[in-house]
Amino acid sequence: MKQRFTIGQILSVYTGKLMCDISDLYKIANFLMDDNLFTHQLPRAAREAKPWLLESLPWLSGLTLDEVTAKNWKKRLQFYSEQFGEFHELAPIPSERRSHRDPVEEANEMASGRVIVVEGAK
Repeated sequence: MKQRFTIGQILSVYTGKLMCDISDLYKIANFLMDDNLFTHQLPRAAREAKPWLLESLPWLSGLTLDEVTAKNWKKRLQFYSEQFGEFHELAPIPSERRSHRDPVEEANEMASGRVIVVEGAK
């Protein structure tokens, strides 16, 4: 099943530059990965999604958004929207091309084993 996403969401995942609300970044990342990601998992999800996005939307090839700054991002987003269209349909990444990681285990791995898990907390 496909779903429509804004160019800002797509560019955020593809380039790593936030071009949408953070809640919209979670929506596209969770959809593509068929998961419910935590913040620390977003960079991995974006790395895994990039080849799928390029395959699905070949016009992304070569886009880096190097010229985008905190001051001009809205204007640049408008430019890209006019050039490539405001919305695009995407399918989730096929299951064999994406990974699912336990968020606590992944955080612990990222923090070299320094994560303290509090069990039974309510």
